Amino acid sequence: MFDFIFKKDYTKIIRISVGFVLALWVAEIFGLMYSASAGLIALLSIQTTKKETVKTAVQRFAAMTVTFALVFVIFKLMGFSVLSFGVFVLIFSGLCVIFNAEIALPMNTVLASHFWIEQRLDASFYINELLIFLIGAGFGIILNLFLTSKVSNIRKTQNEVEGELKRIFNGLSNSLLNRDNSLLPDKALHELKQTVKSAQNEIRSYADNTFTQDLTYFIKYIDMRRSQIKILYRILNSIKKLNISDDIKIHTEIVAEYFKEISKHLHECNNAETLLKQTDGIMKAFRNSELPKTRGEFENRAVLFQIMSDTEYFLLIKNRFANDLTIEQSYCYWNSGERKSIN
Repeated sequence: MFDFIFKKDYTKIIRISVGFVLALWVAEIFGLMYSASAGLIALLSIQTTKKETVKTAVQRFAAMTVTFALVFVIFKLMGFSVLSFGVFVLIFSGLCVIFNAEIALPMNTVLASHFWIEQRLDASFYINELLIFLIGAGFGIILNLFLTSKVSNIRKTQNEVEGELKRIFNGLSNSLLNRDNSLLPDKALHELKQTVKSAQNEIRSYADNTFTQDLTYFIKYIDMRRSQIKILYRILNSIKKLNISDDIKIHTEIVAEYFKEISKHLHECNNAETLLKQTDGIMKAFRNSELPKTRGEFENRAVLFQIMSDTEYFLLIKNRFANDLTIEQSYCYWNSGERKSIN
């Protein structure tokens, strides 16, 4: 019931609090006017990810230069009246909307209000406001640069995916061998789908929190597993259509044993070439076997052949993923000391 509470990013709360206090403290040390605004700018600058924080800071800095120019022109021409401030807000908000920079509107309006309250346009006050902005935005960026890397979590999730795939193929095998659909891994397949979805979100989050690491490999890996999950649902549904009788027992046992073989060799670093050769051999054997004698046997054999065709496609997805890896990716993710390639 309260799971949403534990899924919140509480590190962001800490960053916001620390950023506000540090920015306010530094602004106070420099003796700046409106030092609390530095804390507010830090608070508004801290986003969920590093890239969002930097992007927001750049937008607001660009908007700040426009603010300084508008303040000078409007207040020089119209004085420091309520009307002149309204004209500023009208023009500045319009520019923010036109250039999709609404996020910069509140912060820079606060800076403009300082000029209006103090009724000053001298260089020293411009410097004061510039330092307020730089201190606040600076602490926002600095604190987000210390976000922890999630690559170890992604690796952990990958291992979970591999383990769940093994359990699913074992479940498919046991269901066929025991002629019992209650042994089918429906629940495990659903859990795998959720795990892959969580991994995809985690990779997206980490991609927004790194400026140097190429996450193409992890993105392609998750896309590959998502495609395979769709095939697994087809295989599972095909097995449910089977009416396993003695006349197809041998064929069923061959498929079941093959699923166990797949389970043994499922691995991130397996290019599936050997398994594909085995699949081809089994399908050739099916084609060359004695023709079915009854309608029921014909229908069951057709379902088994469809299961093997889907299994072949499942393995082809992995094979294409492996073949599409760059030399650098193969070396980095498959030939490292902790991940050996399996053929």
